[in-house]
Order: sequence, then structure tokens, then C-alpha cells
Amino acid sequence: MRRIFPLGLALLIIAPVMFAQDAGATVNRARQKGLLFTIEGLGNFGVSGNLLGVAVPSGTATSQTLAGLGFKYYLSQKIAIRGALHFGLVKIDTQTAEGTVTAKVTSIGFAPGVEYHFVNTKAVTAYFGGAAAFGLYDSSSPANLDLFSVATTFKGMVYSLALLFGAEFFLAENVSLGAEYQLGANFTSGKTEMGATVRDLPKTLRLGISALAATLAVYW
Repeated sequence: MRRIFPLGLALLIIAPVMFAQDAGATVNRARQKGLLFTIEGLGNFGVSGNLLGVAVPSGTATSQTLAGLGFKYYLSQKIAIRGALHFGLVKIDTQTAEGTVTAKVTSIGFAPGVEYHFVNTKAVTAYFGGAAAFGLYDSSSPANLDLFSVATTFKGMVYSLALLFGAEFFLAENVSLGAEYQLGANFTSGKTEMGATVRDLPKTLRLGISALAATLAVYW
């Protein structure tokens, strides 16, 4: 689970204050479309793809967070749907005395969600909702860098369900910063293959509250 992001915590604290100051002003966001980006940190203000909120185990028993194309669409003033799509392919060809040895990692994922916006002002919208995420991964690499090594393959899936509570602070009419808490469950499972030997990877279940990194949204 991701650690609590300071900017996200600040945004969730600011939202009720802004609502109190701007309660009379509303903006109709029906049919508004947006792209979502994740702010990775204030130090270098890095911006990446939208986080799906799931992690994929890799062959080294570490994990990598899935990021992808994030988008949101307001069906009405109060209801918005969102989603994120991920695809990753890493292929490494290494030249050895015996020839070319290839290692490859493939991962895909998607995360649909729905939001109900119970606060709508010119500057702030606050919401709760739900989301799911699903990912598949497949990685293979030889044990040693020669053509006679037995390839080790990791295959599996990761999926999660979460309840959402978040807020968006609009810097301009079509640009916002958002933060979100997720109360959810995350599951991983898979298997490893080495020649004729097949073993199940440990199954994991994570429950808890997490706060995703701040999200930059651009609407039109």
C-alpha cells in the first residue's frame, strides 16, 4: 500500500474550508472529459501516468506499481466514471558467445471506478465511490546468460477492490489537483515455471487505508 502523501492529506483538509467559503457558487460539469496524471513528488514535480492502485510481483520478489492512461467522464453534475489502462513490455536481448539470450516482462491492467460528488462548488468538488483494478503479468528470463539455461517464467494476476473518498481543488476552470483515500483489499496470486517444475507463488491479501499520490486532471 502506498504511504500517505502530504499534499493529498492537505487537499483533503482544505476541501471543507473551501466549500464553506464558496458554497454559493456551483459549476455544471456534466459531459466534461478529463485526462488524469499522477504527481510523483514536489521535489522534482515529476508527472507520470495515472496510478491503477495495484502492484505486480516481479521475479525478484519486489513489486512494481502499475501506471497507465487515466481518464474521467462526468455523466452528470454528481456522477462521474473513471478508468485507467496499463500496458507494459520490456524486452532485453543480451549477446553471448552462444548467441542472443532474451528476457521479457509483459504486464497489462485496467481499473474502472465510479464517483458520487456530494460537494460541488466552483473551487472544490468532494466525492465518495468505489473502484476495482485488475492486472496480469508474465515475465521470463534465463537462469544464466547462455542458450542452454532453463528459462524461469513468472505468471500471475493481481486484483483489488476499494471504497473511495477524495476531493478535487480546481486551480482553473479545466485544471484540478486531487487527492484520494482508498479503503480496500488487494490480492495477488501466480505461479513460477522452470522447465518441467511448476510451483505456486505465495498468495497475498492486503487490507487497509492508503492515500494515492496527488492527481493532476486536465478537462475539456
